[in-house]
Amino acid sequence: MRHITYLIVLLCGILWSTVALGQENKNLERGVKYFDLNMFEESLPYLEKEKDNKDRDVSYLAMQYLAKAYSSLGRFEDAEKIYMRLSKWKKKDPSVLLSYALALKASSKYDEAIEQFKAYVELKPDDPMGELYIQSCYLAQQWLDESLGTSVRSFTEFNSTAPDFSPAWIGTGFVFSSQREGSKKQLITFNASAEDATLDLYLVDIEHADQFELQAYPLLNGINTPLHEGPCTFDSSLTEIYFTRTIKGEKAKKIKRSKEEAHTAVIPKKTAASKKKSSYSSKKKKTKTKEPLLSNNVVVSTLNLFYAKRDSIGGKWSKASENFEFNSKKYSVGHPSLSADGKLLFFMSDMPGGYGSTDIWYVVRQADSSWGKPINAGPQVNTFGNELFPYIHPNGTLYFSSNVHPGMGKLDIFSATPKDSIYINVTNMKPPINSLADDFGITFDNSGKNGLFSSDRFNGMGFDDIYAFTSSPALEITLDGPIWMIPEYAFFDGVEYTLKNDDTKSDVEMIKEKGTLRFILEPENNYTLTARKEGFPINKVGISYQAETEDAFLKATIKPTTQPVYFKGVVREPEDSVSLYHPEAQHPMIGITVEHHEDNVLSASAISNKKGAYRFDAELNPGIEHLILVSKKPPIEINEILVITGIITGEDKPLDKALVLLTYEGEIEMQLKTDNKGFFLFEVEAGKSYTIIAQANGFENNSKIVSTVDKNDGEILQANIELSPKPKVELSGIVTDGADVIDNAAITIYDGGNVVEKQKTNEEGEFTAQVQHDKDYNLTATKKGYFQAETIVTAEQIRNKESFYLPVKLEPIVAEKTIVIDHIYYDYNKADIRYESLPALAKLIEFLRVNNNVKIELSSHTDSRGGNDYNQILSEARANSVKMYLYLEGIDPNRIITKGYGETKLLNECADGVECSEEQHQLNRRTEFKIITL
Repeated sequence: MRHITYLIVLLCGILWSTVALGQENKNLERGVKYFDLNMFEESLPYLEKEKDNKDRDVSYLAMQYLAKAYSSLGRFEDAEKIYMRLSKWKKKDPSVLLSYALALKASSKYDEAIEQFKAYVELKPDDPMGELYIQSCYLAQQWLDESLGTSVRSFTEFNSTAPDFSPAWIGTGFVFSSQREGSKKQLITFNASAEDATLDLYLVDIEHADQFELQAYPLLNGINTPLHEGPCTFDSSLTEIYFTRTIKGEKAKKIKRSKEEAHTAVIPKKTAASKKKSSYSSKKKKTKTKEPLLSNNVVVSTLNLFYAKRDSIGGKWSKASENFEFNSKKYSVGHPSLSADGKLLFFMSDMPGGYGSTDIWYVVRQADSSWGKPINAGPQVNTFGNELFPYIHPNGTLYFSSNVHPGMGKLDIFSATPKDSIYINVTNMKPPINSLADDFGITFDNSGKNGLFSSDRFNGMGFDDIYAFTSSPALEITLDGPIWMIPEYAFFDGVEYTLKNDDTKSDVEMIKEKGTLRFILEPENNYTLTARKEGFPINKVGISYQAETEDAFLKATIKPTTQPVYFKGVVREPEDSVSLYHPEAQHPMIGITVEHHEDNVLSASAISNKKGAYRFDAELNPGIEHLILVSKKPPIEINEILVITGIITGEDKPLDKALVLLTYEGEIEMQLKTDNKGFFLFEVEAGKSYTIIAQANGFENNSKIVSTVDKNDGEILQANIELSPKPKVELSGIVTDGADVIDNAAITIYDGGNVVEKQKTNEEGEFTAQVQHDKDYNLTATKKGYFQAETIVTAEQIRNKESFYLPVKLEPIVAEKTIVIDHIYYDYNKADIRYESLPALAKLIEFLRVNNNVKIELSSHTDSRGGNDYNQILSEARANSVKMYLYLEGIDPNRIITKGYGETKLLNECADGVECSEEQHQLNRRTEFKIITL
């Protein structure tokens, strides 16, 4: 894969060296040549041909390069097979045992890896890393066990199939390096294939986080070139940028070297550029022995730091400069990170004077704004291996990646604290931030709580993807006047919220605006707010309130179920008409007493300040009913604003939950959904021409242009829009058991995860529903005493038809029959349920509610990757994860027995050592149930 070459060059400077072969062997020579150019895929066929050569020296060398090529491509099981052969040679090579153990560890086969590390220690007792690697295996297994059910969020909204990595926070977004389509082209290729894109810098602006619009950062014009531009950093004013760029270094000279040196190859990893030694038996026939030579005129590719400054008037960047005294053509300097005060600049380098292959260094800004001499971050941070991707947090903590400090298998992210110009207390950040793959390039936003990092873990979009995490506290609920709000951290934590009216059994729309989710509740109604992460409920909060009682303006009742929440608010003057977007249009009420009662006992009180704001610092603990009481009701006074309002209708009726987009010059400014009267409202600016676009399920889109030219504050502009219905198909059928019709069977029709129709069959077992002709639907039939039947109706089947007939057969429930729950998805090495599993779980819940007399065994299975013991633990955790979900949805846990089978019941041939696709492995990551008692 050609792009790996460029990625390796960017992530770490690599000294490309070629060993002059002692034998005249064209296949081996060509395979090694491709390998040294990091063209690992191209090297495989030539090395494969020679791995069984009768000449043991040729065979041994071919297998060494072959194993390292497989490892560089991430094909660790293939590498393991080769290393296993090498480890059985009569003359034991410690480096082979070490590489074999590291390959096993990279595949999470910790037990087997420990045995190989122990064998390595016997041969190399003087290497302190041997025992450290053994300890690392034990820690990695422990950390994985502790992290089951947790995860970080992958940005599927903008990650690509190309490498995306090393984010750097900038204002309301971040800049990252990518080789995606649209990057500038390289000037020269390594083979006869088409030119490849190089790495460029891109910006994601998350100010409108619901859109995740990706664009090249306009201020970087002139920064991106046909060369590689990689990890970067900005100063606090966003007027200085320091970034990494490849340069052509010096050419290697033709020098004689010892056999041991000549047989040492610098082997880069796919993303870490990790340099490992490779040795092979030097026993050769004298007639074929040649003096080993370093290849002549091989270009040493290096990284250098570049700097540019933005013009404060025109906003343009100056021409990039590499005028740093510590830059060199002989070694690499890259991955910069600037401290918050701009006084320290951190970077990685393989410059002389370090502790290993690449170290973390920093320089101090002098009084004349120049940079001082490089200072090594110290021996507790830097090792004999690779330390890369430094990031200096505003609080002074140093973050970096290493492939030597005890970790999960490859590059892990670590933190260290400053002390007397060096850094100490190196700590592994553990899963879920660290994984079995390479994890690197961490950064934090301006709050210092939310972060991003890069990883090439197995569930990504491409080779390297960007992930996010948050260390924000428990859920915080805000009551601003009549409007309820919760913070929207989905960009970082992937948590999604749903709100249901428990009295009407209907969903309540939550409007996203300015980083919050906003909603209005009906008085005297009961609601449940659910927070889900990748489909798994992490909290449920019961909410209700009374308005304008005798003694209070408002009484709100809040009852968290599983985790505590925080509460704060703003007391405002009430108004008959309330805008979800503008509670601030109502005047704050000053000096109002707000009380917090726990189980009818006064716990705390607060007074609203000049802005009408109050808060309770103590948590609202789960399992307790909390009462918030606001004691007064001042008079009303409203500020005027310029707005566009309207009603969306279809078939002469207002359309509830129609999506309305406010666009200006083709860009979406804001979006919302209509209320139950089809009403919408946008605050807009004067002097513009807006386009209002309306969309609703089952209707054709329509739009209207509204001009605010010459309009004044306080004017209300109308934009009513009528939508035409799409063609409908009558979907009908009959439910039987094969002989007799079944009446009163529950029919549920799903459009993806949304329920579009629920009804019961009539006395003749019949049902009828209207559906759209251009969508796929999933229909389930459920009746007590029967297994649930599920049928898929595709758009292809019903397109341009007036009707479609669908017979459904239900089978009686029998004990011990196993049912596979289709579409329960788990990511590799994770126990948490993915969000797309919710529709399948909803059907299981429906079955258990209807058949409330059955008791089931809920079982989970893993794929074959990873150790047997670990997979057993993982499958048990997955089964318990589903059980917990069912419990939180009201299913009695005493009706469910969980069982984990690990990898003992595979459905296909994808056992250990068999190369399979991710889809084939996904088939084995399944959940099943069987009836135990009726």
